[in-house]
Amino acid sequence: NQIIGNKTKKMSYLKLGAIPKVVELLATETSSSVLVQSAAAIGSFACGMEEGVQAVLDNDAIPYLLKTLSHHDEKVVEAGARSLKMIYNSKLAP
Repeated sequence: NQIIGNKTKKMSYLKLGAIPKVVELLATETSSSVLVQSAAAIGSFACGMEEGVQAVLDNDAIPYLLKTLSHHDEKVVEAGARSLKMIYNSKLAP
């Protein structure tokens, strides 16, 4: 939650290598609350920062975000969809 809307903190966490850890959580966790938070964090990194979008793409987050769209918990689906929207709003999106 610290990075939402704070570009300086996003850059700090980006440089510390947070994205691979968050993507790992998204790939391996089964807890809905952890999946929601992970998807939201990935979307926040991608929001308004091309560096963040590139890091998300470089760490192969998209397949895991796509997987959230078929989750049984609506909150997980919504968080994944919002994050994908933020990524695909970028000119770097595949």
